[in-house]
Amino acid sequence: MNGSIKCPSCGHAFEITDAIASDLRESVRREFDDRINAERARLAQQQKELESARILLAHEKSDIETQIKRQLDAERQTLIDAESKRAQLSVQTTLEELKSQLNDERARRETAQKNELTLRQQQAEVENAKKELELTLARERDIVRAQVAQAKEEEFRLKEAEWKQKLDQMSRQADEMKRRAEQGSQQSQGEVLELELERQLIEAFPRDSITEVAKGQNGADVHQIVRNDQGAECGLICWEAKRVKSWQSNFTEKLRADGRKAGAGAVAICTTHPPHKAFTGLERIDGVWVCSPALLLPLATVLRQTLVGHAQIKKSYEGKETKMSQVYDYISSPSFADRMLRLRDTFLAMRSDLDAEKRAMERLWKTRDKQLTNLIAGTSELRDEIHAILGADIPGLGSADLRALSDQSESN
Repeated sequence: MNGSIKCPSCGHAFEITDAIASDLRESVRREFDDRINAERARLAQQQKELESARILLAHEKSDIETQIKRQLDAERQTLIDAESKRAQLSVQTTLEELKSQLNDERARRETAQKNELTLRQQQAEVENAKKELELTLARERDIVRAQVAQAKEEEFRLKEAEWKQKLDQMSRQADEMKRRAEQGSQQSQGEVLELELERQLIEAFPRDSITEVAKGQNGADVHQIVRNDQGAECGLICWEAKRVKSWQSNFTEKLRADGRKAGAGAVAICTTHPPHKAFTGLERIDGVWVCSPALLLPLATVLRQTLVGHAQIKKSYEGKETKMSQVYDYISSPSFADRMLRLRDTFLAMRSDLDAEKRAMERLWKTRDKQLTNLIAGTSELRDEIHAILGADIPGLGSADLRALSDQSESN
């Protein structure tokens, strides 16, 4: 097949031989194949990108659908909860109104036998539930009481152990003091006990004023001026320290005299030698408290609390006549009379409102009574019409039942 081609530049025509045509066709075919392959590769790449985009879109769509579903579920649950609460509130309000109406109607008339039986069953169920609730509460109270008792017992046990530890420590300290004191003279031993007594009081009661009576002066060994939490003086305790080999009966008489002279509210002797064989560590002898060194701080604590309590009681009686006069003046004042008049007016207004509510309820009861009467009359007419058609009474509602309801309505 021969042909010619024309040069696009000069327009000269050339003959095309079969070999040249074959080469051209092969060249065109290869170029066309390359283009096709390139286009296919491009299309394949686009297809891969589209597939990746489709998968990504599918994941995003799934995530969006999941989020939308969660939001819808949450909103649906919120709406359901809101509607449920409104429905419960509405039902509760309706039930309360119905219960109030039922209680009012029950006070005025007896219902039919079937309704009465139902109400009695309901009341029995409520009573049973109430008993169950009371039993549960009683059990809970018993459990709480047992827990509280156990906690108190544990606290008491810990405090007892603490006191025992303190007493043991004080006993060891007293034994150590005794051992050291026995090495010196009797006067030095007494001074050691006196210093130990003063030290323990200062450490235990930092708010109080603990002072030692100078040697050679008449009086007790240590004066303790008791102060309350506000720093006010509440009284004086006179302490005497006795570390002797034998107890003398004039110890208490001398300390009582020193206490009266100093105006003390309490007097006490701390002794290492018991005043008698039956002495247990703490005893009141001839108006004077006598204790062993181990019980010094417990006795001091009790005496302090007693003086603080007496001071509070004394303070409460101060200005009593003035307060009574102020109360009388207030009762006799116009402001008190005005306040009483306002209270009376408020009571009368409340009484008037209550009477008005009572009259309104009576009108409501009359309206309900008329409605029940019309209902019974309509039911009776309906029964008569059905009886005329069937030739028999309505099952479960005979004429005797309707007459009983009508008689109850008329009697009420």
